[in-house]
Amino acid sequence: MEAVNSTMRLAYLDPHPVPGNETESLQILQMVDALGNSGAEVHVIAPHPPQPLTAANILGHELSPRVQFHPLPNLRARWGGPFGSNRIFFWLANRRLNTLTVDALLVRNLKLAARLLRRPAASRIPLFFDTHELFANTFQEENPNPSLRQRFKLRQLRRLERGVYARADGLICTTSHLKEDIDQSYRLSTPALAAPLGYDAHLAAAALGEAALPPNQPPVLLFLGSLHPWKGLSTLLEAMVQVEGALLKIVGGDGARHQVLQQQARALGVAAKIQWVPAIPPAERFRMIRTADICLLPLSHRTIASRYTSPLKLFEYMGMGKPIITADLPSMRLLLSHGTHALLTEAENPTALAAAIQTLLNDPPLARQLATAARQQAKHYSWESRAAGMLTFMAKQMTKANRV
Repeated sequence: MEAVNSTMRLAYLDPHPVPGNETESLQILQMVDALGNSGAEVHVIAPHPPQPLTAANILGHELSPRVQFHPLPNLRARWGGPFGSNRIFFWLANRRLNTLTVDALLVRNLKLAARLLRRPAASRIPLFFDTHELFANTFQEENPNPSLRQRFKLRQLRRLERGVYARADGLICTTSHLKEDIDQSYRLSTPALAAPLGYDAHLAAAALGEAALPPNQPPVLLFLGSLHPWKGLSTLLEAMVQVEGALLKIVGGDGARHQVLQQQARALGVAAKIQWVPAIPPAERFRMIRTADICLLPLSHRTIASRYTSPLKLFEYMGMGKPIITADLPSMRLLLSHGTHALLTEAENPTALAAAIQTLLNDPPLARQLATAARQQAKHYSWESRAAGMLTFMAKQMTKANRV
């Protein structure tokens, strides 16, 4: 490979449609936009997005002109059978990659990374894996009493994960704890960068610049995001039993999990205190956050929450200058200090969460103080900051490889 130019040429490959409605697709879109804005030339190889979804629909602004899409057929969305797996996509993506001239690959799908790492040495392109969790750990926690088949799958997953992490030219981890756990689990020497996610500072500034809103009566508590069990929504619903004089808005999510949580709210007798809001377009998130008095991210003790998560919604809460209550977990302590930027409460403790909510409802000066400090702290967590760190890290590793 030729020496790294001042303008790095990247290919970001993923089997999810980009742009798309899934969280992973959203993160990839925001990441490639930031990489383009930071000076890289980015080629996105992914399935064709659902119509009429566009990058501007998701981002709320036009995509960086340095980003180019190479959409492939979305066979999984059309047919089942052999087209229900990603194998054909991997083959098509590899063929498309052969038509491009790029300096490095970015991937966050394990099976796709493993396939790309098997390319012949003559066509080998440096590959950097953007990891957001230890997949084997997550699978093990989701299956605490595994069947024989699940134990076999876990062994396969560990083998696959170790192989990708060992052969990648570099790992980009959402938290330093994830980096530590990869080192401890697999005993590898692969270079790694801890790079938290970020938020769109321009959209936040635009929302903050809109006309002032009248005070909420009653005050509004906000949870915005997916409803995965590890997000701690069950604890939040239990806490609402002890919270008086506030309305909780839960924005996002649908399907079976949504129904389970609604049923729990009715069983607890708090349904009247909760407003369920359907998922909103990503670009509208900041306006929704603006309407809240207190923003919540309860989280659970699950490892993906306690050590690996780098939550977009938290950074967006911070960027909008909102009082925040979140769980007192290692992942959150990397970003926030209790009593300075937010109130951190014991995870999965509804009484402690309710007490923190009542504290901020009863102490507006404290709420304003935390909100101001959180907005200042958010300046360290833009998407462009992450992109700049990644480009520097990748260029350094590629330069080292050229010297060997």
